[in-house]
This record gives sequence, structure tokens and C-alpha cells, in this order.
Amino acid sequence: MQKYQPRFHLVRASDVINLPYSTFRTYVFRETEFIAVTAYQNEKVVWLLCVVLPINSLKKLFDPVR
Repeated sequence: MQKYQPRFHLVRASDVINLPYSTFRTYVFRETEFIAVTAYQNEKVVWLLCVVLPINSLKKLFDPVR
């Protein structure tokens, strides 16, 4: 699992070319923090997700019939 904290960057620039040299402010809202599953270690869970989700390329990788 991975913990994510979205950030909002507010940039003041007169031109896109000056963007890297512009002043900016970064805002963090604690209410938007979330945890997401980045990888499943259990092969049965991975296989079940591949069957439920319509992604044919992943089904071939975890096909138990092979």
C-alpha cells in the first residue's frame, strides 16, 4: 500500500517560457490524503481481479489453466 498526499501548485507567470523561473506556492489539504493498494502479493487475488476487470492482456498473464 502507498500513502498519497495530493498537492496544489499555484504559479504566477507572465509567459510559459518563464514558468521554470516563476514564483509559486504549494498548498496541501490534509483532507485529501488517501491510501491506495499498489500491488497484490496474493496470486489468487490478482487472478480474480484479472477475471473481473476487462483487461485481456492481464488475463493471459495469470491464467491458471496454463
